[in-house]
Amino acid sequence: MATSIVDTIVFKPDQVQGHRPLIGRHRPFPVSNQAAGRWLHHMQKAMDHSTPDIDDDSETKMTIYFRHDFHQIALFSTLIEPIS
Repeated sequence: MATSIVDTIVFKPDQVQGHRPLIGRHRPFPVSNQAAGRWLHHMQKAMDHSTPDIDDDSETKMTIYFRHDFHQIALFSTLIEPIS
């Protein structure tokens, strides 16, 4: 069976790009793309409920921001050794 690059590379914290505190806070947890999608679904429901008057442009920007950050957390969750 072929080994993927994700299986062989271990990034050190100083090599991680992106929102370091956010990635660090989620590091102890296994965050998959499925979990990211589920979180985004619930965040969208919360935004729909709590901010019904938000303009479309702001909602789009927030959704893109959340999607980018949480999928980045999911990616780094697969690349960084978990904290034991």
